[in-house]
Amino acid sequence: MLRVFISCPMNGLSDEEIIKTRTDIKDKLSKTLASDFEIVDSFFTNFHVSGNSHIDPAMYYLGMAICKMANSDIAVFAKGWDKARGCKMEYEIARAYGKTIVIL
Repeated sequence: MLRVFISCPMNGLSDEEIIKTRTDIKDKLSKTLASDFEIVDSFFTNFHVSGNSHIDPAMYYLGMAICKMANSDIAVFAKGWDKARGCKMEYEIARAYGKTIVIL
């Protein structure tokens, strides 16, 4: 079974908008991939920075996402990835480490 990491812009979007983007990607993949797959969940909602002003939430989430990408076979990049700081970093890491990359 293929493990699929999804990179999509999140800054300024609601949780519902992000979830819809991810669901749309999953639907597209189910129509185009020849084998079974599972999505490696990299949408985090459980981090709170209150009381710790030294933590940059975006950098923290990026680090967690990279850990998830390490456990995937394919990295899929959603529309607008090339304009989102975190997605561009995820792309460069996927490329540098030889992940199969799919751009939607």
